[in-house]
Amino acid sequence: MTPSWRYADPRTGLIEGSEWEALLPVICRSLGLSSTPTATLSAITAELDTTYREMLNRLPENPAIRFTGQVKK
Repeated sequence: MTPSWRYADPRTGLIEGSEWEALLPVICRSLGLSSTPTATLSAITAELDTTYREMLNRLPENPAIRFTGQVKK
């Protein structure tokens, strides 16, 4: 029986230690990401917040959505 990717442990292919530290900037650049998580997370947070607020503003105009009953606080 040949090895199965389906049941393989994905951790066996991870890059670790100094090799990971050396490759991190290259990998991030190839993915179009910042190598610092703060910058990437800030951008994602801003996009999520904007999308959420736009969706809230469009709720009253959406005929497919109806609110009924009372909201418990």
